[in-house]
Amino acid sequence: MNIVKIINRLSIFATMPPCFTCSELIDVIGSNVDQKLLRVALLKEPRLICVHSGSPEEDRFILDSTLFRFFSSLNMRIAQLGLFRLTESQINSKMNNLRWHGKWDSPPTEIIRWGQSLGLICNCRTSGEYVFPLAWILSLLKPYKLASNILMNLCENRFWALSQEKWVENPIEEGLYLFKPKVIFTIKGRIGLITGKKMTLEEIGAVLKYTREFVRQLENKFWKSLRYQKYRSPFIKALLCDIIMHSGSLIIPAKSPKAHLRSFLASCNSIPQVSLSKIGLLITGASSKDIAPLKSTNWSLKEIDPEFIADRLESDDQIPLNDSDVQEIAKRVARFRNKRLTVTQRAYIALRTIGRPAHYSEITDVYNSLWPNSDASEHHVHSALSRQEYSVVWIGIHGTYALKEWGYEYPSIKLFEAVVKIVEEKFLETGKPVPFIVIRAEIGKYRRVVKESSVIMSAHFNPRLRLIGKDSFVPRDYSENAQNDYPLDKLDKIFRDFQQTT
Repeated sequence: MNIVKIINRLSIFATMPPCFTCSELIDVIGSNVDQKLLRVALLKEPRLICVHSGSPEEDRFILDSTLFRFFSSLNMRIAQLGLFRLTESQINSKMNNLRWHGKWDSPPTEIIRWGQSLGLICNCRTSGEYVFPLAWILSLLKPYKLASNILMNLCENRFWALSQEKWVENPIEEGLYLFKPKVIFTIKGRIGLITGKKMTLEEIGAVLKYTREFVRQLENKFWKSLRYQKYRSPFIKALLCDIIMHSGSLIIPAKSPKAHLRSFLASCNSIPQVSLSKIGLLITGASSKDIAPLKSTNWSLKEIDPEFIADRLESDDQIPLNDSDVQEIAKRVARFRNKRLTVTQRAYIALRTIGRPAHYSEITDVYNSLWPNSDASEHHVHSALSRQEYSVVWIGIHGTYALKEWGYEYPSIKLFEAVVKIVEEKFLETGKPVPFIVIRAEIGKYRRVVKESSVIMSAHFNPRLRLIGKDSFVPRDYSENAQNDYPLDKLDKIFRDFQQTT
């Protein structure tokens, strides 16, 4: 048997589970052919996916129709169990059933990519996991058995090899063909398939020369007919194909013609959908409850960060969105929220972006780089920071601010008072003048950050301190206080020690 005949008989593998090597194919067919030439022919065959291994002899091939059945069955099982997220290990254990012998250490990249191209399996934001949006839609379709059968039947003509324009268009035409022309025109007009925009009842009536009320009755007749499987089946097929065509994406830009079509198909199948008009997206399979955090106006400032929003969407685990959908939603929500920030909120974000204490002039530069279309002056930024909202705190250095979450606090007392307090405490403790080096070491109890020059000025120009010697200090009024607060013998000792140091 020559290679052409072997290739033509590949259909026998469509009803068998395994990936096969060239040698296994030769064994099944029972023919003697050159294995290298056969491998070259298999690599050129569009129906086959090659799973590469360490050596060409160990490369495995699998029919795309076999893979479609495998992924479809997996989605149907997931829909029944209500578990729309699987780990890499769980996927690998399922994929090992595609082999006659041995096991894979991890899911083959080639098989995963093929499944991802049709949205039968999707990347998850969480590393090492996969998500199944198509299974989610299957779980919402009624009756479930009918939807499952339709999905499996898609494999019959390898629809994924056809032009994508026909994937959704053909089943819709098939479904509408069951109705009279005037109903077909009405529905096409209402969903934007005639002019590209949704037509009103009046506009459709003007074309058909019917009253608005009669057109409304025609539309209602269509929707009531969808209670029966005969009329619904084509639209179930169209919805599944639409999601497959978009690689498992459950979001559509709200103003695109595709949104009208997706919305129509979801309505035909009683699938919930939510329009996030403020960010311009339509989410299929979501309810108002699912996206409540996105619509909330009571959000914290950290919730304008796309990464934070994406993590929140992932952790909420309301609907199984693929990673691309999560990132797109997070990006749009962050952009929307950013536009509504006040100067104070933006100043806080600029400071947080710097990640350390900074002068308001530096914060202004970062502020204007983040919002180039909403420039703010140093005066405005300084004024906003001085309100010390959103955990912003002045740290005691002129014009310098930090965040409380970094461990900084607003100085409890003024620097001059802090220096006086240190000198008084150390003087009472030791009875000796307090060296400046001690003041510098103790100032950290009152302020985490302080300039050396500020401490020097607070000591040398402090009216409540007296400089003794070159660089030591005593309270200016210690003698008066001492007579009231200290015994005479202790006071004598203080004077003796003081004289010895001068």
